[in-house]
Amino acid sequence: ADRGSDTAIDYYRFWGGSASRLGDATTARAAYTRILEFAPDNGNAAFQLGRLELAAGNRDAATRLLTRAVALETHRAGPALALAGLRLATGDRVGAEALLTTAIAAQPSHPGIAKLRAQLAGAAPIAAEPDDDAP
Repeated sequence: ADRGSDTAIDYYRFWGGSASRLGDATTARAAYTRILEFAPDNGNAAFQLGRLELAAGNRDAATRLLTRAVALETHRAGPALALAGLRLATGDRVGAEALLTTAIAAQPSHPGIAKLRAQLAGAAPIAAEPDDDAP
């Protein structure tokens, strides 16, 4: 596959998504990392890799990748919600509220918005990773 082509990105995206669904975080991490090597502006890869880092407990790496994904994926609520959950889990309520606003602007009907609102209101336990719909 040509390094910078959509074919290469799709190959690694499907590979990473399949590995992630099968519970193989190491392979998924390798696939998404590969995308970012030749397509550093790929917000979905940054988001998915950030989710993997978050699940592995690597908060610094997750914060860096999710911040990058929020900047690149302005049309999707998932990255902002994931980063907001991380911010809330680390005690940064103001940062989480700002990211909630970002998520609402991107996708007002995303189901994770209601979940995060409830968490901010104290109606639900804090979860560091809201659900998202894209592999």
